[in-house]
Amino acid sequence: MQGTGGQQAPFRVRTYRSFEELPGCYAHLLDDMAKINFSFSRAWFLAFARTALQEGATLRLYGVESTHSEVQARGLFVAQTPAARRGSLLRNRHLGKRTLSGLTGYQTYLFAPLVRDEDPGYEGIFDSLAAHLRGERPQWEVIEFAAMDAEAHSYDVLMAALRRAGFAVRGYPHFLGIFEPTRGQDYDAYLTKRPASARKQIKNYERKERKLRQRNSFKWDLFTSEAGLDQALKDYNAVLEASWKEPDYHPGFLPACIRAAAQAGTLRLGIVYLDGRPAATQLVFLAGQRALFYRTAYDPAFAKVSVGAIGKLRMVQHLLNEDRPVDEFDFGRDRESFKKIWASEERTRCGIIAFNLRTPGGWRGLAEHRLFEWKDWFGEMSRPLRSKLKDLKQGHSPQHAGN
Repeated sequence: MQGTGGQQAPFRVRTYRSFEELPGCYAHLLDDMAKINFSFSRAWFLAFARTALQEGATLRLYGVESTHSEVQARGLFVAQTPAARRGSLLRNRHLGKRTLSGLTGYQTYLFAPLVRDEDPGYEGIFDSLAAHLRGERPQWEVIEFAAMDAEAHSYDVLMAALRRAGFAVRGYPHFLGIFEPTRGQDYDAYLTKRPASARKQIKNYERKERKLRQRNSFKWDLFTSEAGLDQALKDYNAVLEASWKEPDYHPGFLPACIRAAAQAGTLRLGIVYLDGRPAATQLVFLAGQRALFYRTAYDPAFAKVSVGAIGKLRMVQHLLNEDRPVDEFDFGRDRESFKKIWASEERTRCGIIAFNLRTPGGWRGLAEHRLFEWKDWFGEMSRPLRSKLKDLKQGHSPQHAGN
């Protein structure tokens, strides 16, 4: 099999059932990927596999290895079967047992098969993976890769490799997220570049923090390692229990992630204390000069003093002034209004679904997917007509009868 630039790149694909089964050569690959994004780290995947794997699912690790003089880990696809439902386009679809997806869920901000961008055999690695997935027996019916960066090289290369392997392939928009480029900025420069309305709001949070400090009731603690982490987790959970947020489907996931991130040096857990009580938390994972703002919460008893926003303010200040350089703030899924204060850019994470048309389940999955595509298309095309009909209906209502 040829790599990019015509370089000969013989690869083999092996399947492992756990991270503990992986040979030692995968440690270098996983370390390199963890430097890019915490969502690509061994710590993230281990926490997910141990605490958030959907009921009845099993872990499958597809390792792409080269065998020149010694075995080298060149790629790793961390997967689960049956395919994930929560946080997935497939959540309301029929799923048979022979379906596969990345190890993703509603917790996932970003996913991709793990391959170094600079690998000279980049395309060959994806071709080997796709061909192996196509050739496994019993055959896979549907394979999904969710929460991917459509602008990353891996997205187009994976889609092309799956097509060459014989799958019917569809891409789709998965979710919208908000982020802010911060390369080369300290806090003052960041604040200067915020829109006027956001800058005014942030200044208001600064004034509220100063007032709290004058009362000697304010304290902000930052936890980045295992030192003091046991008590920090108790305080973190106390805030979550008091907050408005619904309990997690997998309550063990974030504590496991926090401990793993503390060991890896990527944890930034900020806690605001008022009058000695934990009042707000801001959880961030920092890796590859990207700050992933993962979870914020506050005790409603302190809502009037904007304690949640003050906790976020202190984290932003620390990241830009103390952890420099930080190139990006990633606020993850959805477009909650408060995020617009801190970030302005939007991007769509995308997914890929591969259907195996040699199986009845593959044909059924593709047909179902096309029906959803047509439904979405019809909804968009009929929106102006529906809007006009709504206006006409309101014009004939009793309250408009005299007009």
